[in-house]
Amino acid sequence: MEPIGRVVEVDGLDSYTAVVDSSVKLSKFEFVYFKSGDKKIMGYVEWVKAKPFLPSDVPWDVASKMPLDGQTSVTLARVRSLDEGVPRVGDWIYLADDGDVSELYGVPEERALRIGSLRNRPGVAVSLDLNALVRHLAIIAATGSGKTWTSVVVIEELLKKGATVLILDPHGEYVPIKERASEVGGEALVLKAHADQEGDVLYSIDLATVDTDELAFVMGIPKNAVRIRAVLEAVRQISQEVFKETGDREVFSLETMINFLNAIAEASEVARSWNQFLSLLKSKGVPAGEREAKKLWSVVRRGPDPVYDLIKYVAELQRLGVYATRPAPLTSFLRPATATVFNLSGIKREVQVHLVYNVLKRLFEARVRHVRGVPGESYPFPVMVVVEEAHRFAPPPSEESVWTTGVLRRIASEGRKFGVFLTVITQRPSRVDQTVLSQCQSQIIMRLINPKDQEAVTNSSEELGARLASDLPSLRPGEAVVVGPAVPKPAFIRVREKVLDYGGGDLNLVEEWGSALLAREKVQRLDAVAERLAELLGTSFTKDDIERARGILMSERIYLSKVGNKVRAKVGPCTITLGDHSDCDPAYVLAAAAEALERGYI
Repeated sequence: MEPIGRVVEVDGLDSYTAVVDSSVKLSKFEFVYFKSGDKKIMGYVEWVKAKPFLPSDVPWDVASKMPLDGQTSVTLARVRSLDEGVPRVGDWIYLADDGDVSELYGVPEERALRIGSLRNRPGVAVSLDLNALVRHLAIIAATGSGKTWTSVVVIEELLKKGATVLILDPHGEYVPIKERASEVGGEALVLKAHADQEGDVLYSIDLATVDTDELAFVMGIPKNAVRIRAVLEAVRQISQEVFKETGDREVFSLETMINFLNAIAEASEVARSWNQFLSLLKSKGVPAGEREAKKLWSVVRRGPDPVYDLIKYVAELQRLGVYATRPAPLTSFLRPATATVFNLSGIKREVQVHLVYNVLKRLFEARVRHVRGVPGESYPFPVMVVVEEAHRFAPPPSEESVWTTGVLRRIASEGRKFGVFLTVITQRPSRVDQTVLSQCQSQIIMRLINPKDQEAVTNSSEELGARLASDLPSLRPGEAVVVGPAVPKPAFIRVREKVLDYGGGDLNLVEEWGSALLAREKVQRLDAVAERLAELLGTSFTKDDIERARGILMSERIYLSKVGNKVRAKVGPCTITLGDHSDCDPAYVLAAAAEALERGYI
């Protein structure tokens, strides 16, 4: 192996500068070595620069004989050692081959999670060490840099190893992974956060375990709405007393609460004293004691408005279907070699926070019980929790205080002892609680531009120095710096192709707005064909029907099929058979007929 350069300066215990052969194409993050006896001391290139070879760099007797033609230059490279030992000035350096570099990044197959390859060496695979993930992982990147892609690759590798994975998904981006999970040797299911979602299992929270302050937070009752909160507290206290006497868990249900509230409102409208109010409550089936009745009466004696306001809050929560009198068993949605996507999309932030708090608290306690052999709900296998949009659930104290921050801090600090691990994903590391982020000892860091975010990452990582951090803005999509115990040495990688699908990527505006133009043209043709379609269908359409049909054609997908001579359409809430549509909304009929005409069905 011919040398490519020579050491000209040694700086500290782990870096040196070499003058290199300018004909060799050397780039940042390339791998070189010098020899110490029979051992190769590997390092990577931090920077390469060419500069004029000035007479000031050499003795006078040499400089006096040099031609000053501006053509002579020298190429220098700064190298960071990856092994112990530094060269001496004058030592030769050599370009490492793929075999040398592969040995440097080798991880035993049974522990290897293959996430990509070195950017400068596509033939050298880079894997995370599965056992090192007990000290948690962070995936950090600006929007559009590939963080979700990278997290899906990590999830694929975890499924291959039989892991139980719980994905906290605020936007429903991970739901599509279900379609092809079997291709990586695992399964996926969708845990629903409200009854109207599509999914496999509806999460449920035992209302008996939710205190009044939690419930008020989830409902979104303002803190200054003291009368509404007082009614809620009194009704919850009534339920607690009934449960103590009867053991009937249904007394905590939202349906029972609404029944109690309706009775309280009716009693308050006719009662003239708290004694009369108490009697009316008992006659209407509300088993309130004197203390609860007095508390309620102090609020409703001026009118039942706070009760009716609370009924609206409770009814809105009831529609979600997740607040019940029995919790969903952990084993109904956590399984080995399975990625469970907790789809939190479409619900307000307060509910998202509470659901995440509840499931993480139950999961952590279940693992503690299993490890310590304590009776109660438990889960027998370690769990990887993937926290997407981590700044939502673990903001720094300077921004706000949410319950999820506390439970995530506890998992970050103690989870490795009990088999609950974190993969924290964020585009704004400066807005993530530093206790949580700093416990993620392994980090996959992609393109970051914001200086505050770069500083937050540097502060949280012992291995990401200022030199590596300065390269983060220049990374291209799919490129990342990987540091921490999950890799044998810091690595500059390109993330591999994924198998599983996900949503939420950047829109193709050419396609989207091209489709919009086609839809616009279709709508513009509706006026010209409306009268013809009316004759064809033996009906008539009003101006309002035509206007609403325009909106339907623009915004809704219309499915058509032909059975015999009949054309059938599925659009919005309607299933329409053209020619036999007397019970259907005329606007939907017109939109379906116009689409059928466009496609040549009629």
